Amino acid sequence: MKLLNLRVTSLLSLVLIATQITFTSKVLAQSSRYPTEEELQRLSQEFEEDIIPKMRRTRQYGNGQRSPLLNSFVIEWSKVDPEASFFLGLWNKTVTNIMIYPSSLKGRVCVIRTLPSRSSRSTPQVDISFGQGNVVNGMLRVKTLGWYGKNDITETVFIRNGNYMGTVSVDEGKTFLMPFSSFSDPLRPIESLQLSNSSEARKVIKQFYALGCTSSLPKKPRI
Repeated sequence: MKLLNLRVTSLLSLVLIATQITFTSKVLAQSSRYPTEEELQRLSQEFEEDIIPKMRRTRQYGNGQRSPLLNSFVIEWSKVDPEASFFLGLWNKTVTNIMIYPSSLKGRVCVIRTLPSRSSRSTPQVDISFGQGNVVNGMLRVKTLGWYGKNDITETVFIRNGNYMGTVSVDEGKTFLMPFSSFSDPLRPIESLQLSNSSEARKVIKQFYALGCTSSLPKKPRI
């Protein structure tokens, strides 16, 4: 009888251990992570050699131009923060806009994503979401919440190639790239984006200013 109890106890212990390992594996598999160097190199090459030529031919996401006003804005910020300034501007993908704003904190940016609002109001409005990014080894790494229809944090790397931008993320173990084209409009103040009147919009504006982000030129140092 003691031997039987010992065997049952051992079997239950093995089941519990196996369950814990399976549960841990699932949690780790679902955890957010940035793309690896190998994944980034592969998708960067695909972006340059395959996706961008198609975008240029079809002009699906615009013609990839930047206005002189936006270029002047970027040049001024490059004197203060050359690494972050490389990514600044408005980027477009059909109805999705991504705006990357400079911050008074060096190496940091605010990333704003807008989509047409589902509001029934006659005046067009946009829903807004927020991401904060920092430049590491020439790459822009951005943490976002709920950008892909999920209430979780997504860690994304932004790749710029000329007037085109790719956002690289990992979802359920698969790496994917979403292409964007540079839009010629200059960055507008966040309050002028015809935001939907929601608590989320107010929260984004608060986060924006808390990170020291702005649509203005950098302040000149006092003499």
